[in-house]
Amino acid sequence: MSLDLNNLNDTEQIFAEALTAAGMPVTDNEIKAELQQLADGAYLTIANESKYSAFWSFCGAAIIKPTQYLTAFLIRNVMPNFYVKTASGLQLDIIAWAYDVTRKAAGKAEGKLLFSRTETAAQLLIPAGTRVRTIPINGNIYRMITLTDAVMEIGIDELEVDCAAENAGSAYNLAASYYSIMDSDVPGISAVTNEAEYLTVSGSDEEPDGQLRLRVRNQFAAAGDWHTDAKYKAMIAAQTGFRIDRIFFDHSIPRGPGSADAYILFDAEAASETTLAAINAYIGDQGNHGHGDDLVVKEIPGSSHDVAVAVTFAANVADSAASLAAVEQFIRYAFRENSDYEDYVSQTWPYAAFSFSKLDQELHNYFPEIKALVWGQDDIVSELDVPRLGTLTVEEG
Repeated sequence: MSLDLNNLNDTEQIFAEALTAAGMPVTDNEIKAELQQLADGAYLTIANESKYSAFWSFCGAAIIKPTQYLTAFLIRNVMPNFYVKTASGLQLDIIAWAYDVTRKAAGKAEGKLLFSRTETAAQLLIPAGTRVRTIPINGNIYRMITLTDAVMEIGIDELEVDCAAENAGSAYNLAASYYSIMDSDVPGISAVTNEAEYLTVSGSDEEPDGQLRLRVRNQFAAAGDWHTDAKYKAMIAAQTGFRIDRIFFDHSIPRGPGSADAYILFDAEAASETTLAAINAYIGDQGNHGHGDDLVVKEIPGSSHDVAVAVTFAANVADSAASLAAVEQFIRYAFRENSDYEDYVSQTWPYAAFSFSKLDQELHNYFPEIKALVWGQDDIVSELDVPRLGTLTVEEG
């Protein structure tokens, strides 16, 4: 971080103005005027008052510049860490701790892979540590690794085997059929895949500052004994690790007075049944609800949409097949099937309009080799549902 006062952003400018309003000298001229006032107060006569004089050259190097460095450090590092909105890293952790909120750690995805074979006349051992990977997704390869030895008995042609992600992170929460390439040599296995709802534990990233801020802010609304939406959001987020901006409520008394439903937005094939059973047991069976409250936590329903696009590339594209595959993964991210284009693509959300013209622009920005895109459907408007892919057709135009 720069230790000078050049190029302050909007937030830093607010802190700089606060210091100025408090009477602290900040600029060269303000600091020099303060020094001049001190010199006058001490009856110190300066024979040469030119800014090029030895005295002021010394003051500039020994006093003014270090003072500005300290002021910049105060503006850029110290003052922002006093507030939830601007604090970051360890300082935000300390503020969150004061509100009984702790940053969530990263965790590994766990689930089951389906192994298949064609010859079933003998037993077949799938050893622990068998590795299964994806095709490259935006240059990244993800692997699931089996946790225990598994035996396919005589006459059995398919077997689900417990597995875990190679590393922690939500990027491993991929949609069905992504894990399909054997990295380990297991003679006799003809195919492997991850089916729908294969995850038992969702992978998670270390909670970023922005999401931790949301949970700290939510604590202000969740204070007190009344079980408001904010109170339930805080409980669900603490139990499941879900972002509170992914929790939605239906207050239409679905089961009569005092009843409501909370809906969680999952990415890809997240561990919905396991997670929902745990949080509903926590709220309902363990009594963590308001008197008379009947709250059920559910997965937000998905709406299925068939998407088709014809892609025309510039004439100098060397491998259009690889480019088409990359475009497909880019679009799949928009529909929450992978996690590799976070900074480049807008995703589908409940109560929102998903714009294909915006996705068109994002594709052009990311893939300069694209000359034209022709979409086969209109924009999608969602209510209490999240648009998901039914079929996706990406072909060269």
